[in-house]
Amino acid sequence: MLKSEIRRQREAQILSRLNKLGVSSVYELRRLNAGNLGHGGIRNAHRVLKNMEERGLVDSVKKEQKIFCVKGRGFGHWEHRMMINKFLIKNGLLHKAKIEPTITVKGIVFKPDFVIPITDDPKNQHDYIYYEVDRKQKKKANMDKIERYKKLNLQFEVICTPERKNMWKGCKIHEC
Repeated sequence: MLKSEIRRQREAQILSRLNKLGVSSVYELRRLNAGNLGHGGIRNAHRVLKNMEERGLVDSVKKEQKIFCVKGRGFGHWEHRMMINKFLIKNGLLHKAKIEPTITVKGIVFKPDFVIPITDDPKNQHDYIYYEVDRKQKKKANMDKIERYKKLNLQFEVICTPERKNMWKGCKIHEC
Protein backbone atom coordinates (compact mmCIF):
# COMPACT_ATOMS: atom_id res chain seq x y z
CA MET A 1 0.00 0.00 0.00
CA LEU A 2 1.26 3.48 -0.82
CA LYS A 3 2.24 5.85 1.98
CA SER A 4 -0.37 8.35 0.84
CA GLU A 5 -3.11 5.68 1.14
CA ILE A 6 -1.90 4.70 4.61
CA ARG A 7 -1.90 8.38 5.65
CA ARG A 8 -5.44 8.88 4.26
CA GLN A 9 -6.72 5.84 6.17
CA ARG A 10 -5.07 7.06 9.35
CA GLU A 11 -6.56 10.52 8.93
CA ALA A 12 -10.01 9.06 8.24
CA GLN A 13 -9.83 7.03 11.47
CA ILE A 14 -8.75 10.09 13.47
CA LEU A 15 -11.50 12.25 11.93
CA SER A 16 -14.08 9.56 12.69
CA ARG A 17 -13.08 9.52 16.37
CA LEU A 18 -12.95 13.32 16.55
CA ASN A 19 -16.40 13.49 15.00
CA LYS A 20 -17.81 11.26 17.75
CA LEU A 21 -15.86 12.96 20.55
CA GLY A 22 -16.57 16.53 19.42
CA VAL A 23 -13.34 17.84 20.94
CA SER A 24 -10.38 15.86 22.16
CA SER A 25 -6.83 16.14 23.33
CA VAL A 26 -4.05 13.95 21.99
CA TYR A 27 -4.25 11.82 25.14
CA GLU A 28 -7.83 10.68 24.45
CA LEU A 29 -7.05 9.97 20.80
CA ARG A 30 -4.01 7.92 21.82
CA ARG A 31 -5.98 6.03 24.45
CA LEU A 32 -8.58 5.13 21.80
CA ASN A 33 -5.73 4.31 19.40
CA ALA A 34 -7.36 6.45 16.70
CA GLY A 35 -5.31 6.04 13.54
CA ASN A 36 -2.80 3.94 15.51
CA LEU A 37 -1.73 7.02 17.49
CA GLY A 38 -1.57 4.81 20.59
CA HIS A 39 1.31 2.80 19.17
CA GLY A 40 3.66 5.76 18.80
CA GLY A 41 4.86 8.44 21.14
CA ILE A 42 3.20 11.67 22.16
CA ARG A 43 5.45 13.74 19.90
CA ASN A 44 4.48 11.63 16.89
CA ALA A 45 0.77 12.07 17.71
CA HIS A 46 1.21 15.85 17.89
CA ARG A 47 3.11 15.79 14.59
CA VAL A 48 0.33 13.85 12.85
CA LEU A 49 -2.36 16.21 14.16
CA LYS A 50 -0.28 19.28 13.27
CA ASN A 51 0.01 17.98 9.70
CA MET A 52 -3.75 17.41 9.60
CA GLU A 53 -4.29 20.96 10.85
CA GLU A 54 -1.97 22.39 8.19
CA ARG A 55 -3.94 20.49 5.54
CA GLY A 56 -7.22 21.98 6.83
CA LEU A 57 -8.75 18.80 8.29
CA VAL A 58 -8.79 19.74 11.97
CA ASP A 59 -8.75 22.87 14.11
CA SER A 60 -6.87 23.23 17.38
CA VAL A 61 -6.80 25.63 20.28
CA LYS A 62 -4.60 25.81 23.36
CA LYS A 63 -6.70 25.81 26.53
CA GLU A 64 -5.48 23.90 29.57
CA GLN A 65 -3.98 21.60 26.96
CA LYS A 66 -4.06 21.57 23.18
CA ILE A 67 -7.43 20.29 22.01
CA PHE A 68 -8.62 19.39 18.53
CA CYS A 69 -11.90 19.21 16.65
CA VAL A 70 -13.01 18.49 13.10
CA LYS A 71 -12.58 21.59 10.91
CA GLY A 72 -15.49 24.00 11.27
CA ARG A 73 -17.12 22.28 14.25
CA GLY A 74 -15.98 24.71 16.93
CA PHE A 75 -14.95 24.39 20.57
CA GLY A 76 -18.06 25.65 22.39
CA HIS A 77 -18.52 24.13 25.88
CA TRP A 78 -15.27 22.21 25.47
CA GLU A 79 -14.84 21.54 29.21
CA HIS A 80 -18.28 19.93 29.36
CA ARG A 81 -17.52 17.77 26.33
CA MET A 82 -14.12 16.76 27.71
CA MET A 83 -15.80 15.53 30.93
CA ILE A 84 -18.16 13.39 28.83
CA ASN A 85 -15.26 12.00 26.78
CA LYS A 86 -13.15 11.26 29.86
CA PHE A 87 -16.01 9.30 31.47
CA LEU A 88 -16.90 7.36 28.31
CA ILE A 89 -13.30 6.43 27.50
CA LYS A 90 -12.44 5.50 31.09
CA ASN A 91 -15.46 3.18 31.30
CA GLY A 92 -15.19 1.81 27.75
CA LEU A 93 -18.63 3.11 26.77
CA LEU A 94 -17.79 5.37 23.83
CA HIS A 95 -19.03 2.88 21.23
CA LYS A 96 -22.40 2.46 23.04
CA ALA A 97 -23.12 6.10 23.89
CA LYS A 98 -25.57 8.29 22.04
CA ILE A 99 -24.41 11.83 22.71
CA GLU A 100 -27.03 14.58 23.16
CA PRO A 101 -30.01 12.74 21.66
CA THR A 102 -33.43 14.37 21.65
CA ILE A 103 -35.77 12.26 23.80
CA THR A 104 -39.57 12.47 24.00
CA VAL A 105 -41.33 10.73 26.90
CA LYS A 106 -45.02 11.31 27.70
CA GLY A 107 -44.98 14.47 25.60
CA ILE A 108 -41.97 15.93 27.41
CA VAL A 109 -39.01 16.68 25.12
CA PHE A 110 -35.54 16.90 26.66
CA LYS A 111 -31.90 16.43 25.72
CA PRO A 112 -29.70 14.47 28.16
CA ASP A 113 -25.96 14.84 27.75
CA PHE A 114 -25.76 11.20 26.67
CA VAL A 115 -27.53 7.87 27.03
CA ILE A 116 -26.24 4.31 27.35
CA PRO A 117 -28.47 1.34 26.52
CA ILE A 118 -28.99 -1.14 29.37
CA THR A 119 -30.01 -3.97 27.03
CA ASP A 120 -28.51 -5.16 23.76
CA ASP A 121 -31.73 -4.34 21.89
CA PRO A 122 -33.36 -1.27 23.49
CA LYS A 123 -37.04 -0.93 22.60
CA ASN A 124 -38.24 1.98 24.76
CA GLN A 125 -37.00 4.84 26.92
CA HIS A 126 -36.69 2.62 30.02
CA ASP A 127 -33.97 0.55 28.32
CA TYR A 128 -31.45 3.38 28.71
CA ILE A 129 -29.49 5.06 31.50
CA TYR A 130 -29.58 8.84 31.10
CA TYR A 131 -26.52 10.86 32.07
CA GLU A 132 -26.20 14.51 32.97
CA VAL A 133 -22.85 16.28 33.24
CA ASP A 134 -22.70 19.11 35.75
CA ARG A 135 -19.72 21.38 35.45
CA LYS A 136 -21.08 24.69 36.74
CA GLN A 137 -24.85 24.72 36.39
CA LYS A 138 -27.16 26.48 38.84
CA LYS A 139 -28.79 24.44 41.59
CA LYS A 140 -32.30 25.25 40.32
CA ALA A 141 -31.54 23.72 36.92
CA ASN A 142 -30.15 20.62 38.65
CA MET A 143 -33.26 20.28 40.82
CA ASP A 144 -35.47 20.58 37.73
CA LYS A 145 -33.55 17.74 36.07
CA ILE A 146 -33.89 15.50 39.12
CA GLU A 147 -37.64 16.16 39.24
CA ARG A 148 -38.04 15.48 35.51
CA TYR A 149 -36.28 12.10 35.70
CA LYS A 150 -38.23 11.09 38.82
CA LYS A 151 -41.53 12.16 37.26
CA LEU A 152 -40.81 10.16 34.10
CA ASN A 153 -39.49 7.21 36.16
CA LEU A 154 -36.23 7.08 34.20
CA GLN A 155 -32.88 5.87 35.49
CA PHE A 156 -30.27 8.63 35.46
CA GLU A 157 -26.78 9.24 36.74
CA VAL A 158 -24.67 12.36 37.14
CA ILE A 159 -21.08 13.14 36.26
CA CYS A 160 -19.65 16.07 38.19
CA THR A 161 -16.57 17.38 39.91
CA PRO A 162 -16.03 16.46 43.59
CA GLU A 163 -16.93 19.93 44.82
CA ARG A 164 -20.36 19.78 43.12
CA LYS A 165 -21.49 16.35 44.31
CA ASN A 166 -23.48 17.85 47.22
CA MET A 167 -25.91 19.37 44.71
CA TRP A 168 -26.96 15.88 43.60
CA LYS A 169 -27.90 14.23 46.92
CA GLY A 170 -29.85 11.02 46.39
CA CYS A 171 -28.54 10.51 42.85
CA LYS A 172 -25.91 8.13 41.56
CA ILE A 173 -22.79 10.26 41.08
CA HIS A 174 -19.59 9.69 39.11
CA GLU A 175 -16.83 12.11 40.04
CA CYS A 176 -14.65 13.36 37.23
